[in-house]
Amino acid sequence: MAYSLFKDILDTLDYGEAFHAGQNPDLIHISGNVYAIAFSEVPGTPDGRIDTFSIDADGNFSAVIDTLEFDVARAERPRIIHVSGDTYAIVYAGPDLDGWLVTLTINAAGNIGGAVIDSLEFDGGNGTSPQILHLDGEFFVIIYTGPGSDGWLATVEIDAAGNITNPITDSWNFDAGWGLNPHIIHVAGTIYAFTYAKLGGAGTLTTIDIANNGVIGAVVDTYQFAADCTPNKPLHIAGDIYAIAWCNWEGAQVVTIEIDAAGNIAAAATDTLMVDNQAEDNWTVDFVHFGDDVYILAYQGDRNLNDRGWVASVRISAAGALGLLDRFEYETLMGIEMLSLIAVSSTIIAVATFIPWDGVIKTIGFFQDPAVQTNVATEIK
Repeated sequence: MAYSLFKDILDTLDYGEAFHAGQNPDLIHISGNVYAIAFSEVPGTPDGRIDTFSIDADGNFSAVIDTLEFDVARAERPRIIHVSGDTYAIVYAGPDLDGWLVTLTINAAGNIGGAVIDSLEFDGGNGTSPQILHLDGEFFVIIYTGPGSDGWLATVEIDAAGNITNPITDSWNFDAGWGLNPHIIHVAGTIYAFTYAKLGGAGTLTTIDIANNGVIGAVVDTYQFAADCTPNKPLHIAGDIYAIAWCNWEGAQVVTIEIDAAGNIAAAATDTLMVDNQAEDNWTVDFVHFGDDVYILAYQGDRNLNDRGWVASVRISAAGALGLLDRFEYETLMGIEMLSLIAVSSTIIAVATFIPWDGVIKTIGFFQDPAVQTNVATEIK
């Protein structure tokens, strides 16, 4: 049974506490109850750092287990991915906002290797807002905003030990006008889908063929799902149904769309949902599957109260029908800027938030009484 009614804050951890920092957080599960968070340090001199910690079955945090500064100069919007075994990779905008990729090790106990294994500058002109996804074998794809704010794809090869092949495998400028805050996911076979904001802010979904050896092929289809937004990554729901979340001047919203295995996108959205019409208009949003047909959205709410932290539970059926279940204000301090969300268990989520000048992770619990679920968890209209 997927729980959907938020109950309370369970525990809080200050990450990057010794450095008075915590911008651009990205959470990842390592093993068992161990997690890691990659982030930027003090604004103005945003060195790249990663911390590890654990969360027990009741949602309580351990102290920070280990930490590593993976870039001593600059690391904007770092994003971390598992490569193989104890090997992980992080993409980020480094010095001069060039695109960088580094590898490192984290073992199951949360111990981080003492130094970066390998590094590669994948774009010497610009590499902001990067995201990385595994393709096949040793091949990965990076999507990012490149020189001139264009949208770019680059493929790279990383072996199990963390060695990065230089140069990159392939690259492609998918939008020569504007490619803000892009995200990419796998659809089927060699078909991938990515979202981004075009020039003027149009929320755009595009499908493309990328071979298993990293060779980038042709666009299959494209669809504009919002006139003005900065979208988050698409989520696969069931079959051909996908969901995309974003915030714009209208509020926090979710749309469901059909994409078939060949990459063809339906001519119209399946359903749309306004989650919160007081959400802030920016890219500070994250969206994850929690369990069964329940999904969690984290975002900046209370736009008239200087942007506080909110989470919402959303029901998405296998057919793409949307319904709002609950909303919860998890951060009452004003001015939150960046966040990352992860499902910890069937009853707990964790959300990392940067609140100038502090990085905070909070665990949030859910009501577990089936009677409460049955009687209270009706969709908010």
